[in-house]
Amino acid sequence: MKHSSDFYKVVNAVINTINTWGGTVPFRKSDGSSGEYTFNDDNDVVRDELMAYNTADDDKDLCPAFAQQYYAHDVWTLFKGNDFIHLAVDDAQYCDMGSLAELIADEQELTTAEVTQGTNGYPRDLYDVVLLNDSKLSFEQMKKLAEKYGVQVVSLKQKAGWQFWENEGTAFDLYDYADFIEQHDDNIVTFDSFKAYADYLRETARDMQDGNIVAEMASRAQLDAVADEVDDKELGDNEFVWINTYDITRYETDSRKVSSFSYDSRYYTLALDCSIV
Repeated sequence: MKHSSDFYKVVNAVINTINTWGGTVPFRKSDGSSGEYTFNDDNDVVRDELMAYNTADDDKDLCPAFAQQYYAHDVWTLFKGNDFIHLAVDDAQYCDMGSLAELIADEQELTTAEVTQGTNGYPRDLYDVVLLNDSKLSFEQMKKLAEKYGVQVVSLKQKAGWQFWENEGTAFDLYDYADFIEQHDDNIVTFDSFKAYADYLRETARDMQDGNIVAEMASRAQLDAVADEVDDKELGDNEFVWINTYDITRYETDSRKVSSFSYDSRYYTLALDCSIV
């Protein structure tokens, strides 16, 4: 994370407050200006302004007059070099992991879910996450989103029909679906281009003349015909070709780098883990 947990705690509380009708957060800056963040302010503008600071301190001796004026609030000071801003935060507006997940989901138009501890699917020590399976974000954008709220990008797994997800740990990139299916099924072969697939078919056809391929495989003529058919096809930037060796004349195309996928009655997705608040 770019900032401390206290820093994110304060910034998220400010945004949570001004999301509430009538909610205000009084402030005073090092240049002598003062005012309030309110419901009418743009969340992103306020967050960006506060995220420009570096550290957070709740020592009221840093701002005795401001602290006295807002004695019923938690008073925080955010610093950036010699610049600072005092903030009066209602302690009821601090986000727990549930309210933070809702805040993120609302602002980013995403969906929340619950993660359970253990592998049997039963609810135990549940906590909240924000699913990234419907997002079109790159992984770099996901990391920036996590940094924005002070959370982490993780990988989740869910068995079909189960309500809760399991956390598989911190994610460091989008899923490589091609790599995943090859690792989990010895009968899957993947290709980065149709040309590579066509070459594979022709090489297999040549090997058949030497009797090295089992009888169940397609005839040499069939292999050459499919190779000729696909040789000039083009894949998209993020696509790959895959086959099952039970019938190598049938192929599928899929996206390689993905934020979610399903395999063998299980779903996998990247998500923002809000349990660290």
